[in-house]
Order: sequence, then structure tokens, then C-alpha cells
Amino acid sequence: MVVGLGLESLVGLALGYGYQGYDEGTRAPRVRRQQEWSPYLEMRRARRSRPTLRNEFACPHAQAIASCVRRLRWVCCVLLIIGGAVLLLLNLGGCAKRVEQGGLSKLKPCRLAGIDEELLCGKFTVFENRKTRTGRSIDLNIVVLPALDQKTKAEPLFDLAGGPGVASTGAASFYAGPGKEARRRHDVVLVDQRGTGQSNRLSIPQEKTPQHYLREMYPVGYVSEMRHALEQHADLTKYTTSIVMDDLDDVRAWLGYDRINLFGWSYGTRAVLVYMRQHPEHVRSAILLCVAPGGFENAVTPF
Repeated sequence: MVVGLGLESLVGLALGYGYQGYDEGTRAPRVRRQQEWSPYLEMRRARRSRPTLRNEFACPHAQAIASCVRRLRWVCCVLLIIGGAVLLLLNLGGCAKRVEQGGLSKLKPCRLAGIDEELLCGKFTVFENRKTRTGRSIDLNIVVLPALDQKTKAEPLFDLAGGPGVASTGAASFYAGPGKEARRRHDVVLVDQRGTGQSNRLSIPQEKTPQHYLREMYPVGYVSEMRHALEQHADLTKYTTSIVMDDLDDVRAWLGYDRINLFGWSYGTRAVLVYMRQHPEHVRSAILLCVAPGGFENAVTPF
């Protein structure tokens, strides 16, 4: 029957019209809307309009679930934003701390007599014989007075004491008091070079009488006595200025500094000149006060 239908009949069927055969007079297909006569369509329409359990209960629950999901998403977004902000602040704080400490984290907080503020102290071990790197070792005493502005600090200042034989760490009270301005943007690093201060000090007891302060600084007899006593536990040939300046450069690298500023007074000026000759790539500037030139001779042979 369907084979004999024309195009209009097929379109009518597609649009919801039913085929009712041909009109005997015109031979045209008789069609009318299915919804006017089809009990099947009436039954489907009634089924759609009938209230069901799904219509009454499923839809309200779906809306509630969707609302909960939206609230959960909002809460998760807020928590993620807050968490990200906290992690960012922690990271920035960690960076600030790294900038502030750097290589100084190898040192420990300490207090020295006569100084109210907390400083940084530590030991750096070197071999007495730097060439063979065997035998006796020396713990170099280090005191650092941190820069007052750690965020914008520049290259550190290494203070080299005079003598020879004066401990550089003795200048800590100066940089904690009258010389504090030097620390505005610079760490001040004080290192007792080998043979001085608390770095295997080379000395013997002396009676401090009035004559002691009026005599020459290094009497020959005293120097001979000191040499004989010290040779029992130290190789005095390993306490020269050139070796001491190699120690100082090791301390510089250990503390994480690249280029440094040097300040030397009296014998310290000679030490500065030797450091500049041996490690020029790590010198930013040098200040020499009361210069002791390289050709200057004195009675103290170890240095």
C-alpha cells in the first residue's frame, strides 16, 4: 500500500497525517490528522500528563543535588584560592629567608662579651699543611655581624687586623657600636687568621709589668723563646701571610660570597695586598689604613 503513495502522501505521513486510501471519484489519497482519530496517540498523550513518581520526586531532588554541587564548587574554588595565596606567601617568606641567610645559615647565633645584639659565629676547618692536606688541622674562628638591611645588602666587608698577631674578631665591638654604619648594607666578616685569637693562637705567657709596655715590641729573646715553645705543636712555616690569605678565600667561598670588600690596617694592609695578588677575581674594593708595604721588614718571621 505504501508503494502506491505519492510524494504528498509521504510528506503527510511524516507530518503526522494518516493514510485512509483513495477517493473513488478523484483517485486522490484521503488523509487526515492522526491525532483526530488515533486512539494510540490519545493514550500516549494521557500517559505523558499522568503524574508519576519520577515527575513528583525525581525533579525536585535533581534540583537540590544541582544546587549542592554548585555550592560545593564555589567552596572548592574559595579553598583553592586561599590555599594558593598561603603557599605563595610561604614561598615568598622562604625566599626572603634564603636571601637573608644565604651561606650564613652555616653559622650559629651567638653573643660576645660587651655586645648586646646577637651575632653569628662558627668554625671553618683547614689543614695546617694546605698542600698535602694531611696532618694537623686548624679551626678558624669566624664572627659575622649581619647587614642591617638584609633585603638590599651588597658585598660583605672583611676586616683584616694588624699586628701581626691581633685577632680580627676583637673588632666585633667596634662594628656593633661606633662602626655600625658600615653594616647598613654590608655583612661584616671577622676571621681570626691561623695563629691568632681562637684559631690555634701562637703565643706564650708574658708578665705584664711596667717594663713590658716600655720595651720594644718583639725582643729577640722573647721571640726565640716563643719559637722554641711553639715548634712543639705547630709547623711555623705554615703560618705565612700567603697561606693565611688562601684560608681567607676558603672562608669566603664557604660563606657563599663571590666578591668582597677588604679593609686592612697596619699589618692588615699587607694581608689585603697579598689577597688581591692571589685572588683578584674576588675583590670588589680594598681600603688600606696605615699601610705596611710589601717590602716592609720586621722581626716577626712567621708572618
